[in-house]
Amino acid sequence: MKVAGARGITRSRVPLMAMLALVATVGLAGCDGDSVNDAVGPTGPAGGVGPTGPTGPTVPPTVPIEDGGPVTIGNGSTLTAEQIAAIGGLVATMDSAAIADNRAVIQFTVKTSHGGPVLGLAATTLRLGIAKLEPAAGGLPSRWQSYINRNATPGNTTAGFVPALASAIQANTESGTVAGWQEIGNGVYTYTSATNLATVTSPIAVAYEPSLTHRVSIAIDLSGSARELAPDNPFNDFVPAGGAVTTSKLIADTRNCAECHVRFAEHGGPRRTNEYCAVCHNPGSIDPDGGESVDFAYMAHSIHRGEDRTNPYIVFGFNGFEYNFGDVRHPQPTLFCETCHTQSAAAPQG
Repeated sequence: MKVAGARGITRSRVPLMAMLALVATVGLAGCDGDSVNDAVGPTGPAGGVGPTGPTGPTVPPTVPIEDGGPVTIGNGSTLTAEQIAAIGGLVATMDSAAIADNRAVIQFTVKTSHGGPVLGLAATTLRLGIAKLEPAAGGLPSRWQSYINRNATPGNTTAGFVPALASAIQANTESGTVAGWQEIGNGVYTYTSATNLATVTSPIAVAYEPSLTHRVSIAIDLSGSARELAPDNPFNDFVPAGGAVTTSKLIADTRNCAECHVRFAEHGGPRRTNEYCAVCHNPGSIDPDGGESVDFAYMAHSIHRGEDRTNPYIVFGFNGFEYNFGDVRHPQPTLFCETCHTQSAAAPQG
């Protein structure tokens, strides 16, 4: 009876196990069905192309200074040592010069040594010289007379030093002003002088004579370490009233000087060419400390004669610094005038 009972129980469990298996199968089938229902359907057709968006701004490529790229200079005080080295030096050209309403009006271009335009140059870096060439008279040769002059006082304050003169007239230059300055672009600038040539009476009277040859020349005087970048001084000789320039008193080419001096860097660097120096160093310019003339021709000859002079040539520069040229020894006889003075296109009166 127990055996028979056990078999009966066993038979009753088989259908139950089968049902459980069926239910599990149906449940699994249901899960599989859910996965199919959640699957991504076939890809639909592509939509149309949308409208083209606006064109973005064009950014020009940055050109390095060494490759002729532009550089913004200002007065030079913010240039780094790396920028100064990259610039190498400045090149200035005088594009035009004229007198309008009794004032000098010039246009000039400034570029780096690599040909890149110099931008944002400050007006205060300009040093403008304006002079007329007075003809020979009274046994004296023709001479440059600056329209811009000053009454200079002695600068040597050394105890016991007695200046030769209480004051003396010296030719000078005009510092650029913002009012007359205009930047055209691409390194080109224009400047209208503040000096009215028709009304020059102080510290000496200088009559405006438009029929004579006039010279306008400039220097670019930067600040700090950038001063070494100063270009050669461009100039323009012309007759304000019109007509050809018959003589410009071009008698010593700066390139001849470079055979010995390599390159001038006077007054800290920006005065580099003879033509510019002659505008300031007029025959009437005197050093009040020592009483010597600083006329360009007299000064150059006195310096080169050096130890051959009976009395040494001594002049006092800015801040009263003494320059004694008494020990200068010229490397050849000073009678070899052709070393400095040779006729050429740059020096037709050489």
